[in-house]
Amino acid sequence: MRRTILLVWMLALAGVDLHAINGNIPLHQAGTISVPGHYYLSQDISATDNAFEITVSNVTIDLNNHTVSTSSASGTLFNIITPGVKNIEITGGSLGPCSYGVYYYNSSSNGTIILRNLTIMNATHSAIEMEGVLRATVEDCRISDCWSGVVMTGTVPFTARIAGNVINESGYGGIVIDGMRGGEILDNTISHPGFKGIHVGSVGPDPTGGNIIKQNSVFLSNSTGIEISDSRNLVADNVSSQNASEGIGVSGTGNLISGNVLSGNSSNGLLVGGSRNFIERNHIEGNSGWGIMWTTNGNHSYKNNYMRGNASPTSGTCTGCDGGGNII
Repeated sequence: MRRTILLVWMLALAGVDLHAINGNIPLHQAGTISVPGHYYLSQDISATDNAFEITVSNVTIDLNNHTVSTSSASGTLFNIITPGVKNIEITGGSLGPCSYGVYYYNSSSNGTIILRNLTIMNATHSAIEMEGVLRATVEDCRISDCWSGVVMTGTVPFTARIAGNVINESGYGGIVIDGMRGGEILDNTISHPGFKGIHVGSVGPDPTGGNIIKQNSVFLSNSTGIEISDSRNLVADNVSSQNASEGIGVSGTGNLISGNVLSGNSSNGLLVGGSRNFIERNHIEGNSGWGIMWTTNGNHSYKNNYMRGNASPTSGTCTGCDGGGNII
């Protein structure tokens, strides 16, 4: 009895409709979510600062095809910064304008968060930014006119699945990931990023890498389309074209670069540094610079690539790298 009274009192303080205790809980206005549960928006919500602060774990929010926005240039729509908060899911609606659409910081580095089917527009910082996550999913989101699309970093390795998103007109990067291990970046379309389309790098002392970056389309970046500065990743079946710098840039160790289409870029099709990277079956064509530019003589190997219509097939020194079958 006392627990029931306490729960009712807590929900009342949070501005929650008490008639929905036994089911999904409607949200009518901006505020703090401090009770675990399944919530849904009953209407569009416009805030004058941050819209929602989530201070407790095990929260699911269905936006129910409504829009959350703020009139504050520094306002975050879903601000999740309480230490240890995890198991958060937000789906099915629109966010923006705002400073950040979803901002997640967990100093315990044990957070889990799922974001699906969101439309995020006009974020002056990141549409989605996470630090200290353990597992994250960002799927089927549409992001446009934001400074950055999806940004994740952590000093402790984390895993993530970033799939099926469309990111257009980001002032900085489309997908910027540092510290991921065993994650997936799949089937995303990124156009007109102000800097890198996709960046995957390492951070902290622990080994990262072992990621799959596959079947993404990146075009019209103001820099490199896809940049890999981490190690032992599979980069396969991507299209990276019409970018202001390289189609793909690799500076890590032991990456497999396979089956990509790199064409019409203003610099090189493929820039290769690091060591022991294997390049095969790529279509590298019509780039203003070299087909493959080697920046290190690092025991790389390349074979069965198509490299015509570039300034030259290759440049730089890579002794004993040609594995045969390259069409130049």
